[in-house]
Formats: sequence, C-alpha cells, structure tokens
Amino acid sequence: MREKNYQAIELFQFKMKIIADENIKLKLVNFLIQRGHDVGIITKGFNDNKLFTLACKEKRLILTHDKHFLNTSLFPPIKTAGIILLRIHPPELSKLENALDKLFNHLKE
Repeated sequence: MREKNYQAIELFQFKMKIIADENIKLKLVNFLIQRGHDVGIITKGFNDNKLFTLACKEKRLILTHDKHFLNTSLFPPIKTAGIILLRIHPPELSKLENALDKLFNHLKE
C-alpha cells in the first residue's frame, strides 16, 4: 500500500505548465489538473497568435489538435516551452490520457 502512495506523490511532483487550445476537451484538461499539472484554458474564438504569445510569456506548453501550430515560421517552438500536437484517431479520452501519461512519464525520466 505504501508503494502506491509513494508513486502517486512522485507523479504529482512532476508538474508541467500547459495552455490548452480551445479544441481540447474539458475532460482532458481536468485529467491533467488531477495529475497535478498547471493548465490554462483558452475560450472559443481566442486568436492563435494571442495563444502563442501568451504561451511564450507564461512559459507554457501548448496543447492542441491543430496542425497549423506545426508551421514553425508562424509558431517557432523554440520560443515556447513546447507544442504538443495530439493526432490520435479516434480521439477517445482514454487514448488521449494514455498518450499524455506516456509522454510526461518519458519526459520525467
């Protein structure tokens, strides 16, 4: 039992600052918050350039489904903490959660 508690505490110590694009479902945002991450939420209609500027200013990862964030001349990833483009089909919540858990566990190592 203690082992599980220790693992949970260790998991929550690895926190990422993330900004979720408007196309990220609230359930996925809540999942990340439950994992201890600091997640900012963008509302519908928020301009992508403003999102990028905000992410740079606050040193946050951008979490999005939008491929146009791969345009490095418009959105140079070196200016941000990073860009996570979710391209999982079908975009089922459990698949997205598993992918992000794997990514963050890999980064933690």
